[in-house]
Amino acid sequence: MFHNVGQILVAMAVLETEQLIYYLPFLIVIGTISGIVIGIIASMIHKRIKGISNLFNNVLSAIESVDKLALWLHYCGLLRYTLTGSKVLLITNYMHR
Repeated sequence: MFHNVGQILVAMAVLETEQLIYYLPFLIVIGTISGIVIGIIASMIHKRIKGISNLFNNVLSAIESVDKLALWLHYCGLLRYTLTGSKVLLITNYMHR
């Protein structure tokens, strides 16, 4: 609401007319309606992004667990691996040699 009042006051000063004050009630109603709609849409998007974020965090956690397991098996002599790129493991089991 204050944003609309500011816009009208600046427009009145720049255009040097007081007739723009009649747009203020219209701008307040439309601004309120659009704010409510944007808030509802933002809430829906936030819920979906939160779900995707949780899934992404679970996948990263699983990747880190596999990475730690492979490193432990390597130190035990049960697995040979080569780290290539970022978090990509090429694993070769010693038994298949």
